[in-house]
Amino acid sequence: MKAVSPRQVTRFVPSCDQALPIAEQTTITIRPLTVDEESILDDTQWRVDADGTRKFSFSSKMLMALHIGLVGIENFSDENGAQIIVEREEFADEFGVKRIKNETLERIPKAIRDEIALKIITSNSPTEQQRKN
Repeated sequence: MKAVSPRQVTRFVPSCDQALPIAEQTTITIRPLTVDEESILDDTQWRVDADGTRKFSFSSKMLMALHIGLVGIENFSDENGAQIIVEREEFADEFGVKRIKNETLERIPKAIRDEIALKIITSNSPTEQQRKN
């Protein structure tokens, strides 16, 4: 088994850009989560509805994974060609996380947000091939 470092970042190209020339590909930068951040994900996956019933919400977990593990996006521009950067709220939420602003997340297609979130969630569980390297 290889150790995982929460300080080590991973860069990857989302599936929608992999066939594009390298100069046109968007690159996503993520980092593995700390033990405390994994605990935050576990806590955010549960929602309490109006009658007090706890319900599992995988979408809440996915969204929090983005807020915690998404570091940056390169070669990602708006309709005017201006580069979009990952902007965060000024103040931390109840979990101590400075969330990514909705305006930034809304620019990323949902399928790609899901792909990024899954990559973040699985980054702390290296594959057999990654362990060998």
